[in-house]
Amino acid sequence: MKYKKLSIDIQRLEKDFDVFINDFRNDKIFYKNSNVYLKEDKKSIYIKWNKIRWVFKKLRNIIINSNSSIFCFNIDYNKFIIKCYSTVIYYNMVLKLQETFREHEDFIRQSLDEKYSENYSTIARYIYNPWFLYYLNYPNRFLNLLKNKIDKDLVWMINKEIDYNIKLDFDYKNIYYYIKYRLDKLVYIFVKVFWTILSNTRFKFSEKWLITKENTKEFYKVCKPWDILLTRQTYVATNIWIPWFWKHMSMYIWTGEYLIKNFNNLELNNLKKEYHYIIESTWNWVKISKFEDFLYKVDYLWVFRTTFSDIKVKNSINESLNMINREYDYLFNYYSDQSFVCSELITKSYLKDSENDEGLTIELQKIGFWLTYPPNEFVKKAYVEKDLEKKEIIPIIFLDSNQKKRISFINSNQELLLSFKRNRFSFFLK
Repeated sequence: MKYKKLSIDIQRLEKDFDVFINDFRNDKIFYKNSNVYLKEDKKSIYIKWNKIRWVFKKLRNIIINSNSSIFCFNIDYNKFIIKCYSTVIYYNMVLKLQETFREHEDFIRQSLDEKYSENYSTIARYIYNPWFLYYLNYPNRFLNLLKNKIDKDLVWMINKEIDYNIKLDFDYKNIYYYIKYRLDKLVYIFVKVFWTILSNTRFKFSEKWLITKENTKEFYKVCKPWDILLTRQTYVATNIWIPWFWKHMSMYIWTGEYLIKNFNNLELNNLKKEYHYIIESTWNWVKISKFEDFLYKVDYLWVFRTTFSDIKVKNSINESLNMINREYDYLFNYYSDQSFVCSELITKSYLKDSENDEGLTIELQKIGFWLTYPPNEFVKKAYVEKDLEKKEIIPIIFLDSNQKKRISFINSNQELLLSFKRNRFSFFLK
C-alpha cells in the first residue's frame, strides 16, 4: 500500500472539512433569532451538507478498508494506526458539527433526515459501533510503542486525541437523539391511537350544530379563494387536548370548476365543478373536503385574508395542493415536511421563501415537548396587527355562537380579535 499517498489524502480530507465547516458556520441561519425556517434556509443547508457528507463518506471508506485487529497474530500495524487515527478525526468532525448546530440542531437534523439517507443522524450513530469505540479509545501509550513498527509516513498519526472539551456535551445530546429517534416511533403509535379516539369523541347535548345556511349565504358574499378559516366545535374531546379557544385551521379553495381550470393537479380531477371546497389536515391525512359538509359541523367560524400579492397566493395554492394525502403530524413536529397538523399545513404554504419574499411572520409556540403553531395564535397575530399600516392578515367575517341560546350569528371584527381570550372549554362559554 502506498502509505504516503494515503497519508496525504487523509490530511487533505481534514483540510477540506475545516473549509466546509467554516462555510457552514458562516451560514446566516446561525445568526437568526426566529425559530421558523424558510425554504432558503433549507436549500442553503442542503448545499453545504453535500460537501460535508462527502468528507465523511471518504473517511468512512478509509476506516472500513483498514481492517486490522490488535488481537490478530499477523498484525498489520500500519492499518491499525490508520484506523485508530481515522476514527478519532471522524469523531472530532462530528463534535465540530454538533457544536456548530447549537440551538438549530432539531431543525437541521429533521431537514437532513428527510432529505438524505446519509444524514447527520446516521453519521453520528455510526460512532457507537463497538469496534469504532474500541479504536477510538485505544490508549496512546500503547500506540507510541508502534513508532518503530509502522511506515515513516504514518508516524505523525500516533498522537491524535479527542477534543474532550466538547465531548461530554456532544455525547449527552447525541445519545438523547439516539434514544429519541427510537422512542418517537413508539410515541407516534400511542398518540395516533389516542388522537383518533379523541377526534371521534363528542360530549354534545344536541345533534344540531350551530352554523346555519343563513350564515353560509353571508360567507359566500364576502369570501374569496384561499381565504383562511379558523373553526371550533363545541363539546368535543379534542378541546381538552388543544389549548386555547380556536382549534382548527383550513383553507377555502373555491369551486371545483375554479380549481380544475386554474391548477394542474391530479387530485382535482374527481371534484364536482359546482361544489365549494376546503383543504385541511385532519386526524388521518391532508385532504380536500366539501365546504358545506365541513361548515355544518362547526359552531364557530372566523375567516381572514392575507394581504399578499396574487403571485404569492398562487404559490401558496400550489404549496398546499402538493401536500394532499400527506399524513397527520401526530408528533407535532413543525420542522417535518412529511406530515402536517392543520395549522402547519396552512402556515407553511404562506411562509416566506426567503428573507426578501412576502409571507407570514410567525413564531412557534412550545406546547408540552413540541414546537408548533396553534390556530389561536393567528387571532393574536391579527389583534397585534390591527392598528398597523402594513398588516399581513385581515379579518373578513366572524360567525359567532351563543351556546345557551343555541344560535349562531355574525359578530363584529372587534369581538373576533378578542376571541383568542375566550375559554378553551365549551362548558364555560356563553
